[in-house]
Amino acid sequence: MAILHNHHSQPTRQKARSKKIKIAAFDIDGTIFRSSLLIELVNGLVKEGIFLKKAHQEIEDDYHAWLNRIANYDTYINKVAEVYFKHIVGCKSKDVLKVGKAVMDKQKKKVYRFTRDLVGDLKKEGYYLIAISGSPVFMVK
Repeated sequence: MAILHNHHSQPTRQKARSKKIKIAAFDIDGTIFRSSLLIELVNGLVKEGIFLKKAHQEIEDDYHAWLNRIANYDTYINKVAEVYFKHIVGCKSKDVLKVGKAVMDKQKKKVYRFTRDLVGDLKKEGYYLIAISGSPVFMVK
């Protein structure tokens, strides 16, 4: 049962099936976007000198282990997150946001066509779309 509020702010009960909402949820990183927003952000922060090159070196072994199928993606992306949180301390938010915007401007078209088209079709069919991501919120927005 769903609880709805009437104009008197008193809850009333109505069967949930009387108002169905079609929902579709997608993970952005690797499902819609052909990479990870966090990975691209960290790469951009290193490239622009906001993060020291050491940050990239800390990720490199895990990246190659994943790429060569020695380790799994979770190990790699967890290392990327660890390095991000370690190196973000002391960075100016305006610098990080500027790099984030530049990364998004450059990367925004790198999406899977099938998923992009599916999202468009579901939107036309009236689905409520939910995007989830483990990347920083400002990159997702």
